[in-house]
Amino acid sequence: MKRRSVLASMGAFTASGSTIIGSGAFSSVEANRSVTVKIVEDESAYVGLEYDEEVSAGPQDTDPSSGLDRRDEEVATITNKFTVPVEVEIDGDDEVGVEYEPTDGSEQPVELGPGDHQDFDAVFECEVSVEDDTRSAEFTVTAIGTGDEVSGELDRPVKVTCEGVDVGVSGSEISFVAFCGIDNTEDIDITNIESNDDSEPVSIDWEYTGHNEVKSVIVKSGTSFWRQDGGNSGTASSGSGELLDLHPSASSAPCDTTNFVKFEDIESEDNDEKAD
Repeated sequence: MKRRSVLASMGAFTASGSTIIGSGAFSSVEANRSVTVKIVEDESAYVGLEYDEEVSAGPQDTDPSSGLDRRDEEVATITNKFTVPVEVEIDGDDEVGVEYEPTDGSEQPVELGPGDHQDFDAVFECEVSVEDDTRSAEFTVTAIGTGDEVSGELDRPVKVTCEGVDVGVSGSEISFVAFCGIDNTEDIDITNIESNDDSEPVSIDWEYTGHNEVKSVIVKSGTSFWRQDGGNSGTASSGSGELLDLHPSASSAPCDTTNFVKFEDIESEDNDEKAD
């Protein structure tokens, strides 16, 4: 993760209205008129912003069956190098659902005394999935002096990644596998049952020998329902496919078709299953 430093110096407006761009020449704010902060790459600047160009966070919800997971990760630090207090604020990007909050829970805007700094978290909602989801967002930093009228604003891009749920073969036990759009359990052959370290089934291979195709496959593992591709054959495993937002009561009828067959208590390679 690469953290960039973007620092602000100030341009002081003189009485004649001309502008003097300061680099390290000003150590305090003395102008009575508006003073605008200009963004420059300058270590002697007055307001410093350090931020991560990319930030990612894994699942932080203990129950991913909710379908959404609110995550947060530290992304930026603002430092006041003025000799007067400055109020700072970071606004998020509503279009991609990324907000920014002070890491310590403070309310925005945050007042920073001379030499103080404030860390900020990126806060975002993720759809719980096995795949990573990366989105491009933008945040806006605003700094306003509480003494003289000092103000500055800048926009910066950041990439936010929702890390996928990692369950795999060592994941949750399969409670049942439902095959949607068919009627006869005898048309399904289950083989190659893989187990986790607790000898619980987490993956199976299946083949359909009937006349039609399986519309889709629903796997329930733990409290989660996963929809996977149908067809004439495939592999069904916990934590794979599309995570569905279903109530636990959906176990009795998990498919979006009226006809389906369901296999529970999958135990061995010998097709020792019970059909519901």
